[in-house]
Amino acid sequence: MKQLSRNFCWWPQIDKDIEAITKNCTACNLFSNNPSRKIKHHWEAASQPFERIHIDFAGPFLGYIFLILVDAYTKWPEVHIVKNMSTPNTIDKCREIFTVFGLPQTLVSDNGRTFIAEEFSDFLKNNGIRHRRTAPYHPATNGLAERFVQTMKQSLRKLNTTTSNIKANLQKFLFHYRLMPHPELNKSPAEAMFGRKLRSRLDLMFPETNKSNNIENQLDKVRKFERGERVAAREYLDKNVKWRFGNVVSKLGTKRYLE
Repeated sequence: MKQLSRNFCWWPQIDKDIEAITKNCTACNLFSNNPSRKIKHHWEAASQPFERIHIDFAGPFLGYIFLILVDAYTKWPEVHIVKNMSTPNTIDKCREIFTVFGLPQTLVSDNGRTFIAEEFSDFLKNNGIRHRRTAPYHPATNGLAERFVQTMKQSLRKLNTTTSNIKANLQKFLFHYRLMPHPELNKSPAEAMFGRKLRSRLDLMFPETNKSNNIENQLDKVRKFERGERVAAREYLDKNVKWRFGNVVSKLGTKRYLE
């Protein structure tokens, strides 16, 4: 929140005010996690987007099952509500994600039945994706996905999520997560993934730039006609006639004339 605020505004002791808001947030304190334990396993750092992705399921949570995918380089998360954890359904969602971001080099998962199924292994092999599984009974080795699952659950709880608003709250959470500066990146997942910031309602704090000059420059390049000038107009009603000719009677707009 401190990093995000620096992109938009400042006032004296703004960091202290932000700390006070977060420390006194009832929902945040009610659902806060236990202190984290030190994780001994460390993955090698990824060097580009979608070089390595971490995948996992969350749920049933609030009556739904979530397919979680997190990119190791940008921390960009993808979350899809799925009907079940079946292998065909998981492959379909992976294809949907890969269509947007391309094929990853490595996919990390636990040893769940979906991920160890022969059909899923063949899908990865046919697409040139190396599959790396976590150690049995050590889910922390897939810590990137595990941590995000906890973050998502806690955020949805704090938003008072119910079955009636779960989809809207999920999209709200993902949007803010993607535009929030990530502590490991010092920039947002969106900036790391796309090289630009996502526009949000915070951008309304800035005054709008004057685009009238650009519009006027573009209009100067538009061909202009004067009253009485002879012109040819495209005929769309009569299939036997392509053009009809006449004179300009009056000007109705920058590009519109009455013939």
